[in-house]
Amino acid sequence: MKSLKKWGAVLALMGICAAICFADEARAATSAQTSAKHEQRQLARQRVENHSFSDFGSKYIEAKKFLTDKLGLQVGLDISYTAQRVAPGGKQTAIQGIYYPYVTWTLFQDRAWGSGALNVNYNYIHYWGQQAEVLQDRANLVSAINDYDANQYFFSQFTYTHTLPGKWDWLSVTAGQFPLYNFDGTEYVDNQQTGLMNYALSQNASSAYPLASLGAYVQAQNSRFTFAAGYQDATNITGAEIHGKTAFDGKYTGFGSFAWTPSFKWGDGQYSFLYYYQPAVAQQDENVNGWSFNMQQNIGSKWALFGRANGSTGGAVPIKNSYVLGISLLNPLGRNPQDVITLGAAYNRLSPAGAGYPPFLRSGETVIELQWVWGIGKFVTVTPDIQFYPRAGFSPDQGVTTVAGLRTTVML
Repeated sequence: MKSLKKWGAVLALMGICAAICFADEARAATSAQTSAKHEQRQLARQRVENHSFSDFGSKYIEAKKFLTDKLGLQVGLDISYTAQRVAPGGKQTAIQGIYYPYVTWTLFQDRAWGSGALNVNYNYIHYWGQQAEVLQDRANLVSAINDYDANQYFFSQFTYTHTLPGKWDWLSVTAGQFPLYNFDGTEYVDNQQTGLMNYALSQNASSAYPLASLGAYVQAQNSRFTFAAGYQDATNITGAEIHGKTAFDGKYTGFGSFAWTPSFKWGDGQYSFLYYYQPAVAQQDENVNGWSFNMQQNIGSKWALFGRANGSTGGAVPIKNSYVLGISLLNPLGRNPQDVITLGAAYNRLSPAGAGYPPFLRSGETVIELQWVWGIGKFVTVTPDIQFYPRAGFSPDQGVTTVAGLRTTVML
């Protein structure tokens, strides 16, 4: 219970600070910019659907808009298929499918009571042929070639959010199952279905928090700043199910995050910081303190710079620290707003304990990735992708390792 009391004090302190900071600039959390991964995904889809470059599927988009306007209901399904092959040592092709259905339902909006919203989304990952983890092992790589390297499924979110009424509409409380990666990433380094594919370039590679788990958090938000702090059940590492029976067993992951979304004359930016504490549990027997800094800065209408630095203590995971830099050229041919050319690089500092004390392990492993997202109408993208590892982390003499990939994504 000590960890719960500790994070209760953090929540109380955050609430006091937020009340001071936000009293003069209140804005409903549902309309402000947000750093949450799922909300970013929805906003990106809305921008494309509202764009006038194509009329194909307009009736479907109108039907979705009708559901939103009349029922407060937003529904969607993102499906991606990715084929990857590794050289040397790959021998086979890994074909990965990711299915991501989601529902956001604004249940009510009332001047006296505030507003309530339900968020539900799910991740299902399935492989045909070899799984990516097999190709990764054959190629002596530490950092996985994509975000989900094996068959996997998890209940990423099932939450209720209540936003307070009136002058307190900058403050909300969320309870249910949710992922901490919602507070850990930017548009180009947090979604393998639409962005970079490599594990270190599509998420926090040193993260030791659960994929998703039951908990709660409070969030204070206006047009520029977002503060969030909360906790979740530390024992449900995989998030495959919603485990109510362990939600109050005394093992809690505590976290706090801060995000700043400035608007400069040269472009909009997003900067965020996450800190978390993960106690030792049966599936992960070390206490971990972790942190992550993310940034994205648009330069005019054509360029976006992004970066990430993150780390975790102990030897719970193979990557101790990860540092990412990249640049994107947006809509390079002026034909489709989904078109993006992205170049990213990550340097991963490796942990012998987290890697299981192998016979050989380099101190670090670097990966460079280049991709071109090519939009087809408003609902489909096709993405050729290539990754280079100058030196494989588990091999003393292996040369450059190449990973070639091709992804098709359908967003409905």
